This record gives sequence, structure tokens and C-alpha cells, in this order.
Amino acid sequence: MKNLIYIQSEGSKINNNSLESLAAIQKLAKPNNEEVYAVTFNNDVANELSKYKTTKIIFINNEELKNYNPQYYLSVFEKLYEKFHPKLFSFGH
Repeated sequence: MKNLIYIQSEGSKINNNSLESLAAIQKLAKPNNEEVYAVTFNNDVANELSKYKTTKIIFINNEELKNYNPQYYLSVFEKLYEKFHPKLFSFGH
């Protein structure tokens, strides 16, 4: 089973709430050997995420996502849900 987590960032820095959520998802996924996919819209954050234990890092490069817009974000999250059918989709906020 797949678990997705959106990694929020401020500039090129990972938001602390996202790191806490990532740790929680990893803990929940471990007993059943589930996959953890980290989703980010920031290339620097995608590179930083390579230091953490994830199955896959999904970097979505789209100019419309550089600034927060709920319609664009929701559209991406819907597409990710349709593609991966995750057990959990987490957001650290």
C-alpha cells in the first residue's frame, strides 16, 4: 500500500510540521512494509528529501504551484490520488 505526504516548504526549507508528519507516516507504514511517497513542488526540497527514508520523491514542477493557490493544489492532489490510490494522504500543517 502507498502513503503520500505533501511536504510543505518555506522557500527552500522544509516546514517542520511536514517533517513531523513524514516521521508519523513512516512509523505507520513500517509494520506493514508500506510505501511512503513524499510530494513537493520545490526542487531544492526534493533534493533535501533524499536524506529521509522514502520509497519515492515526487517533484512536480509547475509554475502555477510556486505560489499557493487552493484550486491548483487541489487539482494536483486529485490527480495524485487517482494515480496512486494511497491508503493515506497526509499534510503537515
